[in-house]
Amino acid sequence: MFRELKGMHPLETTSAYEPRWGDLSSKLYGVMVANQDWGVERVASVACRCIFVVVCVLFMWPSFNVVLVDQVSVVIPLMKLKKSTKVVFYCHFPDLLLAQHITILWQIYRKPIDFIEEVTTGMADLIMDNSRFIASTFAGTFKHLHARGIKPSVLYPAVNVEQFDKPHAFK
Repeated sequence: MFRELKGMHPLETTSAYEPRWGDLSSKLYGVMVANQDWGVERVASVACRCIFVVVCVLFMWPSFNVVLVDQVSVVIPLMKLKKSTKVVFYCHFPDLLLAQHITILWQIYRKPIDFIEEVTTGMADLIMDNSRFIASTFAGTFKHLHARGIKPSVLYPAVNVEQFDKPHAFK
C-alpha cells in the first residue's frame, strides 16, 4: 500500500486481512491468534493480535526510524523499546467513547482498559487525527494528557471539503 519514496523502504504490517480489500502488499502476522470475543469484549483479542505483530517486527527487523501506529495504542510502549524509533499514533476516535459503560460490572471491566488506552496513547512522539472535532473530543476524553499539553495534530483529509460550501446543480 505504501510506495517507496526517496530511498525509504516502508514496511506495512497487519494482523488482519480480508480478500475483499484487494491485493495485500503488507506483511501479515498474527492470523493464528484468535480474533474473537473471548467471552468478554473484542479488545483483548485485538490487543493480543497487535502485540504479536509488534513482537514479530521487533525481532525480524533490526531497525526502523518511524512507526505509524493506527488505532491500537497498547503497542506503543513495545515500539518504544527501540530507543531511536519515533512513534506516530493515528487516533480515529477514542475507544473508551465507543465502548458501552452500561453496568457497574462493565464499568469495572473497562476502567483498566480505558486507563491503559490513555497512558499508552500519551507515549507516542506524535499523535494525529483527521479533524478538529476529533482533536476536541480527544482533549475532552483524555483529560490527563490534555493537562500535560499533549494534543493531537490535525491531519486534514485529502478531500476538498470547500467543494461542499457552494450549491451545485446536478443533471
